[in-house]
Amino acid sequence: MVFYNSRGGANFRDDDTMNTQLETGQIQRWFGDRGFGFIRPDDGDCNLFLHIRTVHHCGISEISAGIKVRFERGVGRTGKPEATKVELI
Repeated sequence: MVFYNSRGGANFRDDDTMNTQLETGQIQRWFGDRGFGFIRPDDGDCNLFLHIRTVHHCGISEISAGIKVRFERGVGRTGKPEATKVELI
């Protein structure tokens, strides 16, 4: 199965990986004019970067601070935590 990360690259995953549970959280900040924001996970872990490309690849047309989401945690180009898949709750 193929998913696209926030930079437009392909991530290949086998079926075992696909059965992982998505985490939940809330959009803490969203900078629409700059195309990025941050998710605050419900488990209290560090905030995750969220890029506009990830939002568009997941079929979300509008996003703003305060929205509850499910997300998959990944690592961005800089090696920092990043949301790689996002769903609205």
